[in-house]
Amino acid sequence: MFALWFCFGITALYLASVIIRKKDIFNPITLVISLNFFTLGIAHTAIDPHWNGLQPITWAVILISSLTLFVGGQLVEVYTQSGRHDTQMNLSHLSSTLNNYSWTRHFRIGLALFFIMLLGFSYIYVKSGGIPIFHPEKNLMTRSGSIDFGFFAPFVLRGPEVFLVFLLATYKKINPHLLMRRWAIVMAIITLILSLCFFQSRMNVLTCIVFITYLHHNFKRQLGLRHFVIILAFFSSIFVFIAILRNQMEMGEHLFKTTEALKLPYQYIANNWWNLDYGLNPEPGQTVAPFKYGWGFIEGISFFFPDAMAMGVAFNWDTIFNESVVKVTGLNTVTWHWSVYNEFGYFGIIVFPLFFGIFIQYFYQYLKQKPTLIKVGIYSYLSIFLMLSWFEEFYQNALYIYWVLTIVITIKLAQANQLTRPK
Repeated sequence: MFALWFCFGITALYLASVIIRKKDIFNPITLVISLNFFTLGIAHTAIDPHWNGLQPITWAVILISSLTLFVGGQLVEVYTQSGRHDTQMNLSHLSSTLNNYSWTRHFRIGLALFFIMLLGFSYIYVKSGGIPIFHPEKNLMTRSGSIDFGFFAPFVLRGPEVFLVFLLATYKKINPHLLMRRWAIVMAIITLILSLCFFQSRMNVLTCIVFITYLHHNFKRQLGLRHFVIILAFFSSIFVFIAILRNQMEMGEHLFKTTEALKLPYQYIANNWWNLDYGLNPEPGQTVAPFKYGWGFIEGISFFFPDAMAMGVAFNWDTIFNESVVKVTGLNTVTWHWSVYNEFGYFGIIVFPLFFGIFIQYFYQYLKQKPTLIKVGIYSYLSIFLMLSWFEEFYQNALYIYWVLTIVITIKLAQANQLTRPK
């Protein structure tokens, strides 16, 4: 019980300091620390019997990494003397960089990406004999691995990428074209619906929610704690909703049990922390994952080079599915602490958060002061890791790297219209 209130207390105190100091809720250090301790507090409610608390070593890893991350962020704030001046993005500077930006070309590129995505969905349609969500055996068709995407995987998995391209074009503060903004909204909604129909991935939906939250915060109205509570509740409902779509819930007379509905989102939060504890404190006979010595930091990029991926197999390193720390079959996600520990052990736990805190806080301050659309797009993707650091590792997933490259190329191509034209 002490651990539960300790975690919620840390979250409350940290967020209170944000309010008192009038800091931006999307400050990267704020997001990581507050959401880490909040989800850890939820885990300590022990709704699932697999939860049996954390070992002292695990607590030490969590507290030390949080402290060094915080110190890294504070060093940047002191150096840049940002103080209270991080709450507003300099939209006038952003607008000045978009004076000749071709939103028409931006929208057309979005359409091209959309049709490429449809190629992947067409492949799923042929392989499954219909739209998976309406398939008679959707509990099989919608599960991971039921269909081998093969060559079409990059097409199938690009829903959030296409969604962000259209979403950027929906905001009046950066796109002055009313008709295009309306069409962009329509295409973003269609993209999200089709993604749900053909590939029921919680991560894809949550990623889109992160994009909406971050961009709305900067281009519509700033969000406060009340809004984040609503968003967290919506996150939980998404887990339950997609579970129903995939028939993962126990169904009886078409009504799912309330206990199961509550248990599922809890498991997807708590398993990250119990997997971390399981990895840091191996049981007798448990396979111990060998250190990667920095390989994990380029593991996402290596996806594009099959020969490089073979190295991981040769050294028996974990993949992005964290095979060696899965305590409960099917629940294979883990917090960012394990990814860092799995590289350089306890040394990594101390050093990596410090340097990451310096990097991400500096990039955030630079974005606020001199924003460009490319920086906004990149930080939108970094927000996935910042908001879901208790659940996801950004740099180990080739899919996110692929998305970042696509959004950067899209913006660069639309900026080609800014080249000097003959008079």
